[in-house]
Amino acid sequence: MEPMLTTRDMMTLLRVGAATLWRMLAAGRLPAPMRIGGRGKAPHRWRAEEIRAWIEAGMPDRNTWEKIKR
Repeated sequence: MEPMLTTRDMMTLLRVGAATLWRMLAAGRLPAPMRIGGRGKAPHRWRAEEIRAWIEAGMPDRNTWEKIKR
């Protein structure tokens, strides 16, 4: 199974704090995470392979990234 990155993993990888990570997510500057579990405060997870590819592509905004993936 493909490794999943946690919020903390993303903070470490991008060298940002929690508030910055959430602002980036809200602004559409990160790939969309998966939500594991139910509703509410289900933890966010990102596919490691997708994040590596996103970084190699120059970290485009979410809309551009979705177009690149197609």
